[in-house]
Amino acid sequence: MASPRENPELPTADMSAGLLPGEPRRALRVFPDYTEWPLWESSTDWRDSPYTMEPSDYGLSADVTALLRAWQDLWDRHFRHDSGWDSPEHDAEWTRLGDRTVSRLRDEVGAWADVEYDGKPY
Repeated sequence: MASPRENPELPTADMSAGLLPGEPRRALRVFPDYTEWPLWESSTDWRDSPYTMEPSDYGLSADVTALLRAWQDLWDRHFRHDSGWDSPEHDAEWTRLGDRTVSRLRDEVGAWADVEYDGKPY
């Protein structure tokens, strides 16, 4: 099945329209990895998702998109899977920014999705 990005005829994440009729709440996961964005969603019977998601897939605001970008960029620059954070300050900054980012994300998607976030960089 094609993803919404590959086939514009499929339902997209234009959340101004809410969920599809009968569709259960969606589950978005937020965690960094070596990808462009820290957003993840598995496909369901209701929606074929590409797994790694982008802010535009959800119609997120410019403010939340900028927070997600800053949070991912901080992780990209200062965290390594083999050695962890390059300083305790960057670890603390990433945690604070992540908490703020996820709070804002939950505000924007709370009507239709649950956001899963454990605050860990891996």
